Amino acid sequence: MTMKTRVHSNRMRIIAIACILSGAFCFLPETWLDSFFVWGGMGHAPHAVVFSDAMRQFGSTLIAFGALVWVIARDVVRYRSLVIALMVIQLIGAPVLCLIDV
Repeated sequence: MTMKTRVHSNRMRIIAIACILSGAFCFLPETWLDSFFVWGGMGHAPHAVVFSDAMRQFGSTLIAFGALVWVIARDVVRYRSLVIALMVIQLIGAPVLCLIDV
């Protein structure tokens, strides 16, 4: 493995770990999530079944995406097209999310 592919692999592993930890955050108890929302200045979380189900579904999707990125990071050369697709998605997705929030 060359130095360049090792760097890409390590960056993808960092992204995978961040996704898995973010997904695990969604499975915290509702009182903890509510305190994090209040601490972040977003007010209280809605106490609805739909909200809690959406949070759990979002968390499981993040964990699955993180696992997929981790598998792809094991062999960057073999999954080159997927690596490029993930980079494009993240480079385009970040500014789009910022524009949506503004």
